[in-house]
Amino acid sequence: MAGLPDPAHLAGQRRPPRGRPLIALASGAAVGLHGPGLAVLVLSASMPTAVNALLLAREYEADTDTVAGVVLLSTLGSVVTVAAVVTLLPRLG
Repeated sequence: MAGLPDPAHLAGQRRPPRGRPLIALASGAAVGLHGPGLAVLVLSASMPTAVNALLLAREYEADTDTVAGVVLLSTLGSVVTVAAVVTLLPRLG
């Protein structure tokens, strides 16, 4: 597939944190957030890495292959993460 990074190249790279929604939940609860405010924080934390990171990497001539891989993997992983978070959000009530 042209333009996509080789997964073997990404194997040793730092992956985006998968526990971001849990960290956001704990942080929000620690500062007293509840209800919709806490739900927005947790849902925002479950979103994938922004494509803007790739644009910035290209602009500043950084490792665009790695950034593109991280964006791709975080987007694919977010399908499950966002679905799980949206399912669990009503329980934060």
